[in-house]
Amino acid sequence: MQYETKKVSLAATEKRIRACNYLTVTQLFLKSNFLLEQPLSFDDIKPRLLGHWGTCPGINLVYACMRDVFADQKDNTIFVLGPGHGFPALQANLFYDGDLAAVDDSLKPDYAGLTKISALFSRIGGFPSHASPSAPGVICEGGELGYSLATAYGYCLGHPERTAIVLIGDGEFETATTLASLNLNDLLSSPNNGKVIPVLHLNGYKISGPTVAGRRSEHQLNDLIRGFGYTPVRIEERLGASSKAPAELYQETENLVGQEPQIVFDGDDSDDAPTNTFEQVEQNITKLIQEEQSEDKNSARQTFEKAENQTDIIMRNLILDVEAALNFAKNSSDPVFIILETEKGLSGPLVVDDTKVRGNFKAHQIPLPKAKSDPAELELLSSWLHSYHFEELFNKEEGFLHD
Repeated sequence: MQYETKKVSLAATEKRIRACNYLTVTQLFLKSNFLLEQPLSFDDIKPRLLGHWGTCPGINLVYACMRDVFADQKDNTIFVLGPGHGFPALQANLFYDGDLAAVDDSLKPDYAGLTKISALFSRIGGFPSHASPSAPGVICEGGELGYSLATAYGYCLGHPERTAIVLIGDGEFETATTLASLNLNDLLSSPNNGKVIPVLHLNGYKISGPTVAGRRSEHQLNDLIRGFGYTPVRIEERLGASSKAPAELYQETENLVGQEPQIVFDGDDSDDAPTNTFEQVEQNITKLIQEEQSEDKNSARQTFEKAENQTDIIMRNLILDVEAALNFAKNSSDPVFIILETEKGLSGPLVVDDTKVRGNFKAHQIPLPKAKSDPAELELLSSWLHSYHFEELFNKEEGFLHD
């Protein structure tokens, strides 16, 4: 099977995701000082913090990879967002690409547009907290979970030229509607219909606790997906580097009945490669959290600097792996179901008030709820925003600094 080469450089995709993560955070928290031209102050924080962070890094990752892989089919490819509460991430991408400007001239991807989407997010007369029909390309509101997969199949019904990438939250995956919609694969997989590529965002937690899918074993979840006629492809966070190009990360297993294609990493063929496992990533992050808890409360920026390098490696590998999986699904004659396992709130705060946030349900909504009044949380927010180095990606005069 031949795969297309990457249309956008890895560095460009990394920068795009950093920019969209930054814009996601400004929408959630800031009413002024959007480029951090002065030290962040309580006056810069919105009076009421509304929105959801935890799912947003995964949205930014998958959306960016979709734009790369399906660049040659962009007119017939749609992104269906299941966890509609992650709208600040979707809006960040629509702003970045200039799609918002196509429907509202005041939302061009420049400083004035950045100010507007950030200050007016989740505000009366501004932008909603959830995906809505007012946003370009949105066909599934997502506030009531469960309808994204069925909506995606409906979009592709009778249109073989269409492709829908549908991001399903693992909380949404517990709904009766989503589970019932998995049957549509057997009913609608036909040359007469378009292709639906489900991506289960397995971040392990919903609003107040763990998800069922997040507590299933890999074997159980794969078998469940396979039972609905899909080929499951699983992606996990990893710190180990791979020298392979995205197109080489998959090998076909056509002669291995009952087995799904597996990601092939350098050195992964032995049991002594712990750096390529999700568990090792968890151990490294836990160590950083323990160090943060033992240090002075004003060490937020130091902690972010320690975690930043690991997060960059994880994100780089995720980009390669997600694009490889999407390429595989794009070219496969069989229905593919991607399982993307990441920490909830990846790239956000590790720990707040001695409580683990990243990789926990505490990251679901606003991870720094006292940023308007607590100096420690304000400092942590400042460090969080600075960790994206947005000044390298955007300036007031030119807007986004594309390569």
